[in-house]
Amino acid sequence: MSATATQCFYPSTTSELTALLEQYPEARIMAGGTDLMVLFRSGVLPYPEHLIDISGIASMKEIETADDHLVIGACVTHAALHGSDDVRTWLPGLAQAAMQVGALQIQSMGTIGGNVANASPAGDSLPVLLVCDAEVVLCSAQGERSVPVTSFYLGYRRCDMKPGECIRALRIPKIKPNQSDVFRKLGTRQAQAISKVVSAARFTLNGNKIEHAAIAFGCMAPVPVRLPKTEALLQGRTLDEDTFATAELSINEELHPIGDIRSTKAYRQWVGGRLGRWLCQQICEFQ
Repeated sequence: MSATATQCFYPSTTSELTALLEQYPEARIMAGGTDLMVLFRSGVLPYPEHLIDISGIASMKEIETADDHLVIGACVTHAALHGSDDVRTWLPGLAQAAMQVGALQIQSMGTIGGNVANASPAGDSLPVLLVCDAEVVLCSAQGERSVPVTSFYLGYRRCDMKPGECIRALRIPKIKPNQSDVFRKLGTRQAQAISKVVSAARFTLNGNKIEHAAIAFGCMAPVPVRLPKTEALLQGRTLDEDTFATAELSINEELHPIGDIRSTKAYRQWVGGRLGRWLCQQICEFQ
């Protein structure tokens, strides 16, 4: 750690963490540091006066399984996610996303809490969390509160996390027997690349008919987005070629992509619709 970070703290319990957050509400919080250290060293972010490293809090590295959901601690790494039998069984889309986050070194250090807190529209886990209707569990000296991921992101790199709060865990509903999850990331390379476009879907089916569709994209806007118009359009339709074409057309119309250093707006507009078709086709093949 740079000497310019004047004070670093290493709590070992959430009680110690919340006491530090109350004393230093503006402190930077770090777990794996795979994004934050890059921003510090590149000068994009100034080194903080106070930094709290939460990677030593054992309870935040746990994955708890309940009847209808998983509670995944904020310090669970991407490697631990895709290595978990519970995650692969109950959240297959999240396991797929975790397997494609950067290189093995990044997967071993980077955490799901960091991926969520960074609020990057390119965060690989975020579309999955959106379609699963996950909740962000925040802790502070005042207690805990939960925020749906669908309302957690307020703008580019901005989220509903107040000074003195820290992400403790993600609470994510398990996939049901009549549901299917699918994830797809496009990047310059298959590995070690930041996404150009990232997408996820969770469909609830009755036979071959769509009872409920959830589709989300990252890298398309300042925040990861759901597509409510397309989702409503697909409800009640049969998984067939006509529906695949409808999904592609609707997604093309609903998405209003941004252009940046990694991709043009035109590319993202075209590939968004094609990815939507692919997501529907994959879910159909799972039946």
